[in-house]
Amino acid sequence: MSKAIQNRATLVAELRGELVGPANSGECSVVEFRENSFMDPNGQDRAPLSWRDDSGELQEILFFDRESPYRKYGIGLLHPRLNCDQNQMPSVNDDGDRLGVDMSSDLLDEAVDDNNSERETDPLRESVAVEDLDDEINLSESDNRMPSTMGISFFVKIENQGGLKLCLPLRRTLPWQSQNQKPFLLNGVYRQCERCWVHPETGEEKSSDAWRRMPLAANDIEVFVNGHELRDREQISKKLDGIFDPKLELVLTLYPRRYNDAWLITVVLQNKSNAAIGSDSRQLTLYQSLFEVTAVDACFLPYPENLVARDTDDDEELSLKLLYRDSVTWGIGHNCAAAWEF
Repeated sequence: MSKAIQNRATLVAELRGELVGPANSGECSVVEFRENSFMDPNGQDRAPLSWRDDSGELQEILFFDRESPYRKYGIGLLHPRLNCDQNQMPSVNDDGDRLGVDMSSDLLDEAVDDNNSERETDPLRESVAVEDLDDEINLSESDNRMPSTMGISFFVKIENQGGLKLCLPLRRTLPWQSQNQKPFLLNGVYRQCERCWVHPETGEEKSSDAWRRMPLAANDIEVFVNGHELRDREQISKKLDGIFDPKLELVLTLYPRRYNDAWLITVVLQNKSNAAIGSDSRQLTLYQSLFEVTAVDACFLPYPENLVARDTDDDEELSLKLLYRDSVTWGIGHNCAAAWEF
């Protein structure tokens, strides 16, 4: 790997840590918890802190200037369903934090376009019509600032004994990372805790709120869907087991559509936890959300977006089609980005 590519990987990793988390704090002090509190050996220095979970993994602790993960990280969050009407939805400013990103609804609109230029006679219309897909999957949130779903659509041909393995990993080395970079921690939650320290001059013991990151489960969560389970336009829901917090309910749902001898499938990860307004809603949020789909005795097929947009008159679409004419798209993301690796 060249020096330029290594520098780029370092830059992307730092940006991802700041936007998605957990942040790369470099050298930090490791503390031990007693129940839900810990003693900060750095006192008022406010140096980075971490703690070791049961697996020995170092997990971050957020405390600087009363920051919380809800305000610090603006990408990769799956929120629980709040028990309130639209007029009572909480603002991101309710935390009282001074750090974070303004989650403007204009920036988080549904990332699925309604393509009206498609022919009525297109044989793929029934399979790839986004407006129908959105209605069936219900990806349009009541509040786009607080999405609870993310999904990907792809084409796949499954053999007789084949199927799809769905996985929520706890850590992964991403393809663009350099060899000396640590894997990213994924699919975690944050729990409120108490930070204690001793004032260096008065000797007075002080305390303040903090947040510690915790893994979603002890191991990667995996679900296998056999090809024989697929029925045209009949959804399959799989509740994820092994999650430490019984109040946190995550569901993977498949929406298969038959097309000749292949399937157009949309897989959706949804946070179906019910939370009241307040700290519970923050502690039932899934952070650094990511799931994987692996074809077992099956093969992915190129996504037919070129057929969907072949008759468009939009100059930008035509320009993109020309620019990426030699590139193949294997998946489409809904409320997220899709990536692939072969």
